[in-house]
Amino acid sequence: MYQWEAYQPQVYEHFKGQSPQQQITELEKGLERIAAKGNVPPPGYRAHLGMLYAETGRDDLALQQLQAEKAAFPESAAYIDFLLKKYQK
Repeated sequence: MYQWEAYQPQVYEHFKGQSPQQQITELEKGLERIAAKGNVPPPGYRAHLGMLYAETGRDDLALQQLQAEKAAFPESAAYIDFLLKKYQK
């Protein structure tokens, strides 16, 4: 089953204008806790983290997270492909 950790609060913080780096830090910590418990992040978690990485100029990490999202949730392929094209310029 999915483990949400800080995903939903961080999406909310994103729309409130919180620093992308603060959100990245929280989501990375969440991924560590999720992995430690043997769970998987929910749909959108990696995509959101990838978009935050792109926003801070870390395109390599952005692409890694977006590709991981697409692999974990193939139904997201159309949207993730759109984002990949946007960030692979």
